[in-house]
Amino acid sequence: MAKKQKQAQTAAERYDRALHKGNKISPVPDGCPVPQPTAVWPAENVTLLEKYRTWLAAGGVAQSVIEQHRIPMAVP
Repeated sequence: MAKKQKQAQTAAERYDRALHKGNKISPVPDGCPVPQPTAVWPAENVTLLEKYRTWLAAGGVAQSVIEQHRIPMAVP
């Protein structure tokens, strides 16, 4: 039986998970800047990412769109 993965709770966790999975599926081509995990971002960028997720939800954006498209595509 496959191990169930913990649900991401914060926007940063969701972004990091998407970044990790994306790199496994399709690594960034040579010569292109490699997106960095939120652990190396300035703290204010991580805070801004969470505010962005809150703003999207308040505007009526579907949770699935936020989690599957908007947060994984966010770039500080």
